[in-house]
Amino acid sequence: RTMQDQQPLADKSAERAVIGSLMINPALIVDVLPVLAAGDFHTEALAWVYEAIGALHERQEPVDYLTISNELQARDHLLGIGGAPFLTELINETPTSMHGMKYAQIVSRLSTLRQLMNTSGKIARLAYDAGNEDLDAVFARVQRLVDSIRPMQSDDAVLLWLDSLDAFFGAQLERADGLDRIEKGEAKPRVDLPWASLKRFVKTLREGMLMVIAADTSVGKTVAMECCAEYWARQGLQVVFFHLELSHKFMLDRRMARQSGIPIGEIEDGATGPEITRADRRMRDWAGAIHYVHCPGWSASHIMQQGRQMHARGLCDVMIVDYIQKCRLGYRNGQNKADALGNAVEGIKNGLEQMGIVGVLGSQTNRAAAHADRVTARHIRGSGEIEEKANVVATLEREILSAPLYN
Repeated sequence: RTMQDQQPLADKSAERAVIGSLMINPALIVDVLPVLAAGDFHTEALAWVYEAIGALHERQEPVDYLTISNELQARDHLLGIGGAPFLTELINETPTSMHGMKYAQIVSRLSTLRQLMNTSGKIARLAYDAGNEDLDAVFARVQRLVDSIRPMQSDDAVLLWLDSLDAFFGAQLERADGLDRIEKGEAKPRVDLPWASLKRFVKTLREGMLMVIAADTSVGKTVAMECCAEYWARQGLQVVFFHLELSHKFMLDRRMARQSGIPIGEIEDGATGPEITRADRRMRDWAGAIHYVHCPGWSASHIMQQGRQMHARGLCDVMIVDYIQKCRLGYRNGQNKADALGNAVEGIKNGLEQMGIVGVLGSQTNRAAAHADRVTARHIRGSGEIEEKANVVATLEREILSAPLYN
């Protein structure tokens, strides 16, 4: 059989089922619109009905038998489809809208194949007309033709202009609802910072954000991150604290010293008493929790693997890594330490974005910071890429840590 003898690449039943599903369940249009365009229908009458449904949805008007009929009438298409009884047929022959998305994917796929057939003719004409044109230029033109008909990703990677305008207002409604649920204790709180001096600049850390806390040795970056962890746990968040240097026992001793007010030296000598008992009871009443991972010598990818597992189990709303220069680095061909460190931070940042959680990364500052009048992000040790990949960089001095709000 020749190509001319073959049946057109179309599935009339699937096309009718898409429209019937949308009339039964208009909410399905939100999922179908990114996948299917009116031009994807092989049957013109069905394309007209789909356009009418899309127009009603765009104007945020009800989508039903009557409104679709009126819209088609206004577009002078009602008689062209065979009148309102045609719509009744589509509803009656579609028993359920459950498979509406599957039907839409079938229609979209066949439409793409039809376009590919048409494009093959254009590619043949390009080849005939190429003459002495450079082959790379010919292939580039062919690639543009193919890319123009390739279906766009229907996931969250692409956000088109009109969709972006709708998305903002949808997000605002979700935020208002989220804040209401937080106030009622029905949802986890937002990740804010426990110091008023930092809150002036960063009110909250949003999903996927990475904050770097940088300080010189002995200034207190670990203490700062511990205070953040305890503050967030009290609010109801699940915090995973990856400590590459200090042991579990030392971390727990430091925590008890802060919460009980007993000097750590006395705790290390085995102190007990009512202050420790009260601190223990308070921590047991926290709405959230801190989970400690002692990981000396771990790579950033190993840390992220553990973080993903704990996130999947509902144990990780925030990740803290103390600190990045202690991670085991992987060197690719020709890379120096700064490059490897940058790759490690990028891997952590990508993981946070994919999980939709907040990350805090401790970092040391370089030797120049000790002589600087004001420590800035450029004083981070080992890489110019750490501060570039972070969303927020806080360089600490002891004055910043003098009044933690979580007490």
